[in-house]
Amino acid sequence: MAGLLAELRAGLEAVRPEGLLLELRQPYTGPGTAPFGNLLRSFDCPGDSAANRVRTLDTALLAPGGAVHSDMLMWSPQAPVEAVARQLIGALHAVPQLSVRLDRIPEAHREAVAFWLGRWQAHRGLLLDGEVEPGRPDQLYPLVRACAGDRCLISVHADVVVPLDTAAHRRVELVNGSATDRLTLSVRGGPARIAQVVHRPDGRIIESTSARYGEGPHTLAVPRGGLASLTITEGRR
Repeated sequence: MAGLLAELRAGLEAVRPEGLLLELRQPYTGPGTAPFGNLLRSFDCPGDSAANRVRTLDTALLAPGGAVHSDMLMWSPQAPVEAVARQLIGALHAVPQLSVRLDRIPEAHREAVAFWLGRWQAHRGLLLDGEVEPGRPDQLYPLVRACAGDRCLISVHADVVVPLDTAAHRRVELVNGSATDRLTLSVRGGPARIAQVVHRPDGRIIESTSARYGEGPHTLAVPRGGLASLTITEGRR
């Protein structure tokens, strides 16, 4: 198989020496085959945000260093906007691919798509090249952390406690991909004053405040499919 893939890639590069895209689909991805492809993709799971999340993370762990792409994102035009956001959140730690006609979905859906693709673009280096800790595979990765330097993005996909270390990072993005409208935090690293901006699933800001966080449990109201951007303004950082 290695010989066949090497011959195939060499033949394709002879025809197209620059700009060659060679896609390997799950389950044809792994440490042995990853060097022969430069586009790794989740197995077919249209409309299933949980499967997209699990399969892209599985692929990234099996083939580190490759550009992992989600399966095509799809949803009903009648879906609530938080369902649209959830599709995009499920592909947040990969390269998202859309398969909806943007001219045939409601304006609220387009706003959610623009917001979440904008957030992905802004944090692309962190999400794709940062230090990723996907957590519990036996629970379908309910909490995924991507960190680099003083930045950290945590996507939450279940009703779990989210660790927030005020001494480790200055800027933290909390993505609520769960089915609840709040996040439960466990704060450590010392007390800190934090500027927090909370977004709805379509990106609209619903809260912009500054709060004092002490160590211990803390509940933050974030709508499902929404985002909380935290910046530590005073504290150990």
